Amino acid sequence: MTSSLSQNLEANYAGGATYTLSFYEASREGYLPANISVYVNNVAVEDGVDIVDTQGWVYESYDFFTEHPEISLSFVNNATQGDSTALFTDVSVGTPAAPSETPEPSSLVLMATGLLGAAGAVRRRFRRA
Repeated sequence: MTSSLSQNLEANYAGGATYTLSFYEASREGYLPANISVYVNNVAVEDGVDIVDTQGWVYESYDFFTEHPEISLSFVNNATQGDSTALFTDVSVGTPAAPSETPEPSSLVLMATGLLGAAGAVRRRFRRA
């Protein structure tokens, strides 16, 4: 039997922005696997993923863009046979972390090594000429 849980969120969301939906999901122990679809504003961010009870709690995170200040979340268990239960906890919607604009030290070392190698190759060519 297909079942769903929906929630409309209307708290301080700006239209035209990107947000992150994160949550933990699981299937109840001893029950048939749950087949989960997750929708944000009627658009699937997770579609038809099987969750079995041996996996325990699985963390999921999705970035999505919305043009509206209201966000509608829907969690659907698509299982059509037998007894299947989907569990969700720590569901949250927030702004994603801004990407870091400072290069990592390892990236700088890699770039410097490449430049030194290129300079050595140019120097070797001029010595042979």
